[in-house]
Amino acid sequence: MPRRLLIAAAALAGVAGIVAGVLVATGVWPSRTPALRSVATGTTVVVRTAASSIAYLEIGRTGAYGVFAAPDGPSRTHTFRLDWLEPGHHYHVRAVTIANGVTRVGPDEVVAGPPAPGPHTLRVDGGRLVLDGRPWIPRFTWGSCASSYAEEAALGIDAFMSSGCGDSPAVQATAAANVGAVVIPALDQVDRSLPTTVATYLRDEPDLNGVSAQELQHDLQQHPNAHGLPVFETFSRLAATVDGQNAIRYSDYVALADVLGIDVYPVLNSGDPSTVGAVADAQRQLEQLAPGKPTYQWIEATGPSSDPSRVPTPAEIEAEAWMAVTNGARGLGWWTVGDTAFSVSPGARRAIRNVDTALDTFAPALAADTSGLTLADPGVDAFATLRDGALTVFAVNPSPDAVVPEVFTLRGLDGRPVRVWGRGQTLAASGDSFTDTLPPLAWRIYVVAPI
Repeated sequence: MPRRLLIAAAALAGVAGIVAGVLVATGVWPSRTPALRSVATGTTVVVRTAASSIAYLEIGRTGAYGVFAAPDGPSRTHTFRLDWLEPGHHYHVRAVTIANGVTRVGPDEVVAGPPAPGPHTLRVDGGRLVLDGRPWIPRFTWGSCASSYAEEAALGIDAFMSSGCGDSPAVQATAAANVGAVVIPALDQVDRSLPTTVATYLRDEPDLNGVSAQELQHDLQQHPNAHGLPVFETFSRLAATVDGQNAIRYSDYVALADVLGIDVYPVLNSGDPSTVGAVADAQRQLEQLAPGKPTYQWIEATGPSSDPSRVPTPAEIEAEAWMAVTNGARGLGWWTVGDTAFSVSPGARRAIRNVDTALDTFAPALAADTSGLTLADPGVDAFATLRDGALTVFAVNPSPDAVVPEVFTLRGLDGRPVRVWGRGQTLAASGDSFTDTLPPLAWRIYVVAPI
């Protein structure tokens, strides 16, 4: 190239460099600025757009997302603080922006929850449980050895009741802390100086075992170290069949506890899979016995190895869990006791993980206010919540043999598309209604974005 052309090229390059510097300094570079860019720092996500936009985040424990950060804007910079994420967990997050009728979706990012607190604190807020200031849907086991806590935590189990291995409270506390879980010990095992102790429980199934409410009250008085902690109490399947007169007797039990549970184990006890709907019936009865208090249900996740007909299938395990949740349970106990305290098959482990992953993702939505939902077929158990403009419907078909085509009418849906969480499927809405067909024992979570 001739020398004068080289000089001219250099001059042009210099001018281009000056112009580029000005554009970068002013932040105006419409031809090269990304339409959408997000940056996560800790639990804060900042979204920047080339044009003024409305933005929100999709968030979940998996790439299926599920819940949302409330829409922000219109603006070119949007800051979202996700302080409600659970410590010790990782979440998938992506930004969605809307400008001039165009919707853009950002890349998937992985955000870590905040650091774990020192001593955990659990409180009851109406019918909800709040752990360390965040909505909590506990999933616990009974009598597990501290040596199996990591194995169980990998499935989403985050609390441990009792110990069948003679582990001391200190050993249990250390093992729970190592996996980000908490401990719910018996009254005589409570050590409030241990940072993972968040609650206590009364003697199991007092109604079945002939333990009076007065005896339980005496137990509480004898262990002042447990005073001030939320108290859990589990009823037997007898509570699912009480009449009005017996309900008066149960009111004495209910008054002693902050969180009430029940166990029915229909397949384990009867060997008849057609009885799985007893879980839903029991939960509805428990809600009537303990109005305004958080409730939980123990779900059978194992059975006697000597009788396969009494071992629940993975589909039955998952359906039972969602029968409990859709009828009001805000906690689950996984009954895993067999040859060992944690005796569950690979299929049962997958079922537990599937349910726990969903509950981890949707804890904020489950804690939100309910929204109006009507069903064309009363055979489906379902309810809906509204949070930051987003709608979520939780549904299960409790029948082990009937296929249910359902029409859901959801207040405020207003024609927005309905995603079927975890299934890669989107359903079209007509006004406030959408339809879906649920196979036997199928459960669904339907998600409607805030915009």
